Amino acid sequence: MADKKSRRYTFLEKERINDTKVSLILSAVSALILGVCILISFLVQAKGDVALGAAGFAAALFAVYAFFLGMKELSANPEKQQQPAMLAAGVSGVMVIAWVVLFLLGVSH
Repeated sequence: MADKKSRRYTFLEKERINDTKVSLILSAVSALILGVCILISFLVQAKGDVALGAAGFAAALFAVYAFFLGMKELSANPEKQQQPAMLAAGVSGVMVIAWVVLFLLGVSH
């Protein structure tokens, strides 16, 4: 009987990763894939295959999703510190622009 009374249950809320961190991670992954795609493209003299294009497209989608996550975090929590969310949205916005420019350059040639 004493064993049942001595048990204590705690329901601690697990800390979840907020959207700012996810946005920064996705932006960094997109930038890394951008660098790898550009390097491979130069090495094969702009004759990359479908896998290179698929990796670039996936990285562009990562950047778009990271931008939306950063903007969502900025608008959802106006009372919180805004610098990390602004950095996340800014970096991912620059990555989206870079991917769009590369796409348009590829289409024009």
